Amino acid sequence: MSGAELVVAFLAGVLLAQLEGIALDDASIAAVVASLGSGPRAVAIDRARIDRQIRELALEHAAGRLEDAVYLERLHGLRTAKENLERTNADGIAPERAVTWLRALSATWRAR
Repeated sequence: MSGAELVVAFLAGVLLAQLEGIALDDASIAAVVASLGSGPRAVAIDRARIDRQIRELALEHAAGRLEDAVYLERLHGLRTAKENLERTNADGIAPERAVTWLRALSATWRAR
């Protein structure tokens, strides 16, 4: 067995031990559902923060403390961050799908 094969075999064993140790009790499943279900609230907080930063940036520009080019560059960055935030939120994982996947993963490893 080569060195690379030994490393792969070792890491497979470590991964298997970790996967077998996943507890899928009601508390663990509730924690997964809660963490996946909390996305919109966190996104709303981040969206509000970015909106506040855009307003503050506009005030700095209107007061003459920022050059046009600097203002436009920072505004573009904030708008991009906001778009990425909303895109990431739309691509989320449904909690029910995650629980189904975790149960199937656990069953697959036990059957091995």
